[in-house]
Amino acid sequence: MPRTGVVDAGLERIGNLATGKDFHNAARNLHNYLHSTGKTFPVCISSTRLTIRRPKRGGGEFSTNYPLIYLSSWMRSILELGGEFLLGGWNTEQPEAYTAMFARFWERYEAVNPEHPLFFAKTWEQRRHCIPVAVHGDEGRGLGKHPVLVESYQPLLPWSGEDKLNMVGHSYTTRLLACILPSQCYAKHDKSVDGLHKAISKDLTTLFERGITVEVNQQAKTFYAAVVGAKGYATSVRETLPRLIDRMVERRTDKPVANMDKPNPSMEKPEMIQPDLMHCYNLGFGKDLAASGVIVVTEAGFFGADNISQQLDEAFAGFMSWCAQHGHTSTIKEFDLKKTFKMTS
Repeated sequence: MPRTGVVDAGLERIGNLATGKDFHNAARNLHNYLHSTGKTFPVCISSTRLTIRRPKRGGGEFSTNYPLIYLSSWMRSILELGGEFLLGGWNTEQPEAYTAMFARFWERYEAVNPEHPLFFAKTWEQRRHCIPVAVHGDEGRGLGKHPVLVESYQPLLPWSGEDKLNMVGHSYTTRLLACILPSQCYAKHDKSVDGLHKAISKDLTTLFERGITVEVNQQAKTFYAAVVGAKGYATSVRETLPRLIDRMVERRTDKPVANMDKPNPSMEKPEMIQPDLMHCYNLGFGKDLAASGVIVVTEAGFFGADNISQQLDEAFAGFMSWCAQHGHTSTIKEFDLKKTFKMTS
């Protein structure tokens, strides 16, 4: 049968990377393809000495050089290639635009958190070259559905512009990867996570104090980064990210935080913990709120006077009709008291 429609040679080549019925070696072939075609980004991958648990071969803990990417490495590589991702869509050859943008941000942020170190340690000109970032921590699912800790950096001013949300789009286009740590490798007493945070906080503090200097039009330009918050999965925010902020407080003040090694960190800067909309609402109370709303309007007779199952069927039909009219999709297959709403009575 002859081919019809548009043929994308690049996608076709990627689709042919897998071999065999079970797609053996697909990941390896994809990596080789990306490297051989020059589609990788030239960022330095560093390492830090870390104590982790051996997931196999009898377990136990050992020390190794664990890979991670510092924000300083990301900044240097991105700024040397124009810097649009970090400068709100502007490039390094448009200083009037990005300095005015950063000036507006820090002027507004001062009303929210006037105690931030930036307002004491940086001059007005340095603030105009200081990039606000957040540290994002989340646990995804890896092989066998085991939790995997993913930590990244996220510019508060996205590449799409300061008037756009910084969380719209794929995480590849909104965040910069710091490290990945499978839960099977967590050492006891949070030694693995704390080790990563110690290395990351050291780099973030250096970025805040000294910055990164790059050459723009044969002139040296220094850019800084300032952490304004930590966000992500509730477990990360509650147990791990406060340790990162405490590490930064400890390093900045040159005095140890009193209860750094206790199960609950001191969290001397609670204003630095930022709520994450997806985890707080979409995966949190928002689900209960939406489910409760459906039950309330159903019991009020909005979907007829039949039994509850028939009323929920009518409600689901209306929901799917609304989705179709507004161009939305849903993974929900039905409105069922037990399966969908998790109600036992």
